[in-house]
Amino acid sequence: MMTLELDHMFVAVRAGAPEIAALQAAGFQEGERNRHPGQGTASRGVFFANGYVEFLWLEDPAEAKAFPIRRTCLAQRADPGSPTLSFGFGLRPTGDVGAALPFSTWDYRPPYLPAGTAILMGSNSEKPTEPLIFVLPWKSGPGYECPQHPNGARRVTKVSLTIGAVEDPSPEFTTFCSLGLVQIGFGVAPLLKVEIDAGESRNLVDLRPAVPFMIQW
Repeated sequence: MMTLELDHMFVAVRAGAPEIAALQAAGFQEGERNRHPGQGTASRGVFFANGYVEFLWLEDPAEAKAFPIRRTCLAQRADPGSPTLSFGFGLRPTGDVGAALPFSTWDYRPPYLPAGTAILMGSNSEKPTEPLIFVLPWKSGPGYECPQHPNGARRVTKVSLTIGAVEDPSPEFTTFCSLGLVQIGFGVAPLLKVEIDAGESRNLVDLRPAVPFMIQW
């Protein structure tokens, strides 16, 4: 069975991700901005030694609703005004890339990917009450260098997700929860919380109510 680790996570924000200004003011250095041609989304990110946080927004609803993009529900997930669960988790293999995955997937080939490559999208992608789960099979570790954040932040040490109760959870989501890569809890208000360096400095940026996201370092 393929072993996996967390590569990155996304949360939906307003167009242009103005919320990142609060992170920059707290001493986080923004990474390279990204567009996803043909997928209808764009993003800004904050990178660490072992993973990154992606702030994703909907740029072209028509592209996001076209096949095969629509199977991901990104048209709803990347819209912070949607009641859809607006979180996603990208995973990468840590061992044999030819081993079987612990959950079922389908080959997602958005236009921006090189020919012959595919993201392995969790088969629960069309269930918007669950986070989007996908595997980047070509990765064997972070594909970037960790920037020197002015506040000294270095490594992601814990990721927690609070969501509403999931009725009839999919096998993919159940397996994802069992992997322990993200601590899943259930509550009234959704929240993605990222802990950096075990929260040693006891600093915190909380983007609520605009975005259900919190980072502690």
